Amino acid sequence: MLTVGAARPSRCTRCACASAPLGVAFVVVGHGLRARTALGPPVPGAAPVRASVMQRRFRCRACSAVIIVRPRGIADRVRYTATAIALALYRWSHDGCAGHVVAQQVSPQPPSLYTRQHGWRQLRRWSYAAKQIWGGLRLNQTVAALAMAAAVIAQLAAQCQNGATRTLDQVWDGAHHA
Repeated sequence: MLTVGAARPSRCTRCACASAPLGVAFVVVGHGLRARTALGPPVPGAAPVRASVMQRRFRCRACSAVIIVRPRGIADRVRYTATAIALALYRWSHDGCAGHVVAQQVSPQPPSLYTRQHGWRQLRRWSYAAKQIWGGLRLNQTVAALAMAAAVIAQLAAQCQNGATRTLDQVWDGAHHA
């Protein structure tokens, strides 16, 4: 867990005030911690888990905005980690796994009868929500979900920073740092 000073954003996300202007008291101040549940495997190939992750909260004294700082790999407004979502999209679009098989590899809950019969609907949702999950991706929102997932995987693999050679490792690292 990062210290308050290390996690403090440089600016308020709402009013853009500097968080620590020279010679003045902090504008963006610590506002506590908040636990959040994150689902997914901790590393590729591991069993999926339900983990509690601590997020730091800050409050802007200029505009009263509350800013949440999450650890890398934790996406906003989704229960699964960004790396788990990337793994699911990879298994679905690159490896051709059926939705219920992907659900078993990514979700700590067993797939429902509906999921086993009709596929995991979450894969299509994540394909179309990839811009919101990772931010800087350039995607054509008019293509089919499977083609969208393949485009997401290609862009995440291109953002790999650790020199991995396997595509899955590149996608995992790209999702973690995107």
